Amino acid sequence: FSVMQWPNDPEWGQFIADQVERGVPALTEAVGADWPIDGETQIREAYSNYFDGYAGWFNPDSNEMQLGDDLEQIVVLHELSHAWFNDDWFSDRWLSEGFAEAYAAIVMQQLGGEPNAPIEVSTDDPGAVALETWADPKYSTDGTDDTEQYGYATSYYIVSTLVDEIVMVYPEAPDGG
Repeated sequence: FSVMQWPNDPEWGQFIADQVERGVPALTEAVGADWPIDGETQIREAYSNYFDGYAGWFNPDSNEMQLGDDLEQIVVLHELSHAWFNDDWFSDRWLSEGFAEAYAAIVMQQLGGEPNAPIEVSTDDPGAVALETWADPKYSTDGTDDTEQYGYATSYYIVSTLVDEIVMVYPEAPDGG
């Protein structure tokens, strides 16, 4: 991993390096599969808190991640989770995002953090969309519109519920892995 922070922000660089050092082994164990990326992964501090409206993004094809300057453990773990949970595993966005958030929350809790619990949503909520139609917006949104919020919340709720069910049935599984 190569962590690149702004010259006047060593706190960000140290925070990210710590999350990678502790988070990647914990994610590897929780997912039950080795870190899937060969070569160096570059993590850059974005020029603002949100890259195109999102707190971060990770492109496993180019081994690049950008994160805003907020020190948010869940965002770092979520983006690292996309090393596994991406188009290589799932063709539907909601599955990639739901698994990334669910496993980020599992690992965050293991590392002593307090992730937000998933919230149940309704098909009457603003922005409600059938999840199989919730596609990558290709920069047509800033990530804050109702459809994006609904998609993230719903996918997290569904996948975390599924993971919880699996752990109840197979308690010997490594935190849902």
